[in-house]
Amino acid sequence: MRTKDDIPLYNDSRYSFAVLIATVWFAKLEEIEKTGKLEELKDLIKDKTLVGEYVGDDKFQHMVRYDKVTLLFYAIVQNNSYKICELPENTY
Repeated sequence: MRTKDDIPLYNDSRYSFAVLIATVWFAKLEEIEKTGKLEELKDLIKDKTLVGEYVGDDKFQHMVRYDKVTLLFYAIVQNNSYKICELPENTY
């Protein structure tokens, strides 16, 4: 999925979780765009993979209760690298 307009194209049940995550991801991108920091984010994650968790959806069990459905990111991995991930203190 390249844009939120692509989400309806993934209507097969095998994509159901990807659609949930994409919906939250594109909403986050819209929020970031409103702050004027979308280009900064794009530069930060260029050639990297964000590692995160989908939380707050009561349909999916979780040990911690979250107030809203969101994505919480906790690591950044450099693509095509032998490094495990960026140090957490370098990811802010």
